[in-house]
Amino acid sequence: MNYIFADVFHTGLLDESVDERELCADALSAWGCCMAGAELPRRFGQGMAAISKKLGISATPESIKEYAIAKGWCSTNV
Repeated sequence: MNYIFADVFHTGLLDESVDERELCADALSAWGCCMAGAELPRRFGQGMAAISKKLGISATPESIKEYAIAKGWCSTNV
């Protein structure tokens, strides 16, 4: 299976043009791939740390989901 991770998980660096909504989507997608058994990119942890710092939240799947719900970007039915 071929899993796709956002660049931040390969570089460990945030692209400053990426907005908060996209960062949430990237983080949730990455956690989904992780939970599906994907081999993690080399800088997975650094990418999550960068997203965590930018959003001001813990980068756990639950925290990111709660953040997205609070912003109105995600349904509570997921």
